[in-house]
Amino acid sequence: MKKTILILDADLRSTLSIIRAIGISNRFTIYTAGPSKLDFCKYSRYTERSFYYHCPKKSTLLFIESLKHIVNKIRPDYIFPCSDVTLYPIYCSKYYEEIKDRLMAPNKEVYMLTFDKKRMNDFVESFDVKTIGAPKRQEKLVIKPRQSRYIVNNQLITGFRRIINSPADREIILKEMKQFDEDPLQQEYIEGRGYGIFAAAKDGVVFSIFAHERIREVPPSGGVSSMRKSIPAHPLLLNSAKKIINQLKWTGVLMIEFKGISEEDAFFMEVNGRPWGSMDLAVASGVNFPKMMCDIFIDQLSIEQLSEQYGSSYQIDVYSRWILGDFSYIFHILRSNISFNEKAKCVTSVLWQKHSHVTYDTFQVKDPLPFLVECAQMLFKFKLKLKLMKGKPGKNTVTDKA
Repeated sequence: MKKTILILDADLRSTLSIIRAIGISNRFTIYTAGPSKLDFCKYSRYTERSFYYHCPKKSTLLFIESLKHIVNKIRPDYIFPCSDVTLYPIYCSKYYEEIKDRLMAPNKEVYMLTFDKKRMNDFVESFDVKTIGAPKRQEKLVIKPRQSRYIVNNQLITGFRRIINSPADREIILKEMKQFDEDPLQQEYIEGRGYGIFAAAKDGVVFSIFAHERIREVPPSGGVSSMRKSIPAHPLLLNSAKKIINQLKWTGVLMIEFKGISEEDAFFMEVNGRPWGSMDLAVASGVNFPKMMCDIFIDQLSIEQLSEQYGSSYQIDVYSRWILGDFSYIFHILRSNISFNEKAKCVTSVLWQKHSHVTYDTFQVKDPLPFLVECAQMLFKFKLKLKLMKGKPGKNTVTDKA
């Protein structure tokens, strides 16, 4: 009889990649659950049954109660939270003790350490990984909450970083952040771009790695990637990432983020101990992180077995595209203030760009329904956005948070 996995966060693209990567083996019965009755993951051919839970952003207590109800009803062998939105409230609840042996997730104490940016910064600094220090001048700095998520008044809220250009702005932002974080992190502003090392490990020993480069982001000023490609992992960043993972004694998958003018000058930024949006690219390049999670938490393979199975290199120059993200990118470009020629160049690069090996986040010929549902959802949101914009007097300004 097949073992059953309840996969949470059925509204995310990364979750769809996980469902497909696990489901294609036909080893497990997959149940999904999400915060909407129209989550596109429920329409995947690999989903046996789907369920609805209360959105943690609205009420973490109701989320836990609805999750309890689902678990009691179907009694899954394993539970796979695919984002901080579900995993963090689970770890903060008493219900964690009841389901901890079924969770496909990192160790709670280690995860909570990585969740606190101040503690993590101090931790990483202790073994000679380059970290961002306190601001050297007051004109330009970054203020961000110590955690990316907080539970306030039974609601899960998201903290955003703020770039500060003047002492007056600093006081305003500090006052705003201290409503939910008494000690926000103040750091020097680092120029450059972000670099990520993606890895799978057991007890701190890395057995598989991956890296990619962002080609396009939505919004163009900085956000989620709509196009990216696989690249070799930079040796210096990989060495720093392995140090961090080893010291954490990490088990599972994770992403370690750096930022700088170049890889050689990059600073440690943060650890994300959960699946990421471009998971499809890793799988298409030969790094099957979802299967690794099953091998770690369900089959409980040894590090020797994992290293033997996944120790080989991955394919370089594989491209992954989020189709609807690219349409959103075009929308942002057309509404921007750049010249007509620049707009035409950007749009042409999206519509007529050709690569030998391209995979897609949600579109898949053998599993088409999730993409069609995603299209319907985006069309509805777009029409709603246009309606709201038309209702505003004067010129409309769209502001996106990166």
